Amino acid sequence: MFWFPQLVVRVPGPGGAVPAVSVVPAFVQSNGGFGMAGSTGLAYSGSVTHGNALYVLLFDGNSAGDTLAFSDSEGNSWSTIATRNLNGDGDTMGIGCALVSASTGADTVKWTINGSGAPTANNVSIYEVSNSTCTTDTTSVTDNNTGGPGTSVPCSVGPITTVTTNDLLLTACGGSHNGSWALGSGWSHLQSDNGASSAEELEMQVGTTASGYTGTSTETIGSNTWEYAGIIVAFKHL
Repeated sequence: MFWFPQLVVRVPGPGGAVPAVSVVPAFVQSNGGFGMAGSTGLAYSGSVTHGNALYVLLFDGNSAGDTLAFSDSEGNSWSTIATRNLNGDGDTMGIGCALVSASTGADTVKWTINGSGAPTANNVSIYEVSNSTCTTDTTSVTDNNTGGPGTSVPCSVGPITTVTTNDLLLTACGGSHNGSWALGSGWSHLQSDNGASSAEELEMQVGTTASGYTGTSTETIGSNTWEYAGIIVAFKHL
């Protein structure tokens, strides 16, 4: 588990006026399910809070070009922010987001693939963050990279250059075969799946300055040739 401190700075301006408070995104909770063939929903373990942002990473082990759509049991309005395909295996990964506009309460994130909720070998990670939004500052995807059994292959996503400070930065890497992950410098591990058939890594950090950022992680490949794709998204704070 990790946390992001909330920094509030008030400096009196001319005449003693206090400017608007700058807030920092803060991790609240997450859940993950791996090898979820046949499932179309994943619940948060605790109640989600009105005004917070909800995010989902879905890895669809079906075919290239699949369309991903998200919803939830509270009826919040979801957007698919970015998708990426693995060129060789044809798997599709995507990131979605919603703001909790309904009241605080229990919530299950749901998904459909090609409009039908196809029961492919999905890996899904969901999380809740306070002081964040679904408005993107900037986003980028990787080219594919490959490696043989027993080698270490970096997943380097970006770079991106943010315009605003205190963006919530999210990096997702998806691989076609098994292995184990190591974090890049400056990133906090959220969740990963080191499964036998696929491997995904989800990381985040708060970009405290408007600057350049690259999502970095490294996978030590297991018994198969490996291929990855990645996404990095900067979400603006409240």
